[in-house]
Amino acid sequence: MAEHAIGEVHTLRFDAPGTFLFQCRLHAAVRGAVVVSDRPGDGRPSPDPDPPLRLDLRPPHLDGVRVTGRTLHFALDERAEVVVDVERRVRGRWRAVARKRVDGHVGFNRTLLPRRVRGAGRFRVLLVATDDGANRTRDIVTRFRRA
Repeated sequence: MAEHAIGEVHTLRFDAPGTFLFQCRLHAAVRGAVVVSDRPGDGRPSPDPDPPLRLDLRPPHLDGVRVTGRTLHFALDERAEVVVDVERRVRGRWRAVARKRVDGHVGFNRTLLPRRVRGAGRFRVLLVATDDGANRTRDIVTRFRRA
């Protein structure tokens, strides 16, 4: 099957009657069936209008990121999976400590930092939010200290 750009029309010819199932390569939930009849048509396109494209091409807005104690706070403007990476500063370099995935909701969110984030030191969290349309934010970085 050919690759095509968003909004581009794609034509496929069926030479035999039957029901042909399809599934989108990028969006597993997008599925359907094409039913081909053995009765010939007149060759004209369907009179039904093409449905408008309702594509979400905008990444979620992620802000308000801060750490208080062991709690990470952030805000989202749409539902998204948020990947939280925590790093510790060791001898002048950032070292990975933990990773956590959070199902974020619209509005203010709170989650506990992973248990492996302990002890005194300099830390940073890197957050990336991905929505249902596979749109991703850039890394949001916030630094914090633990005494």
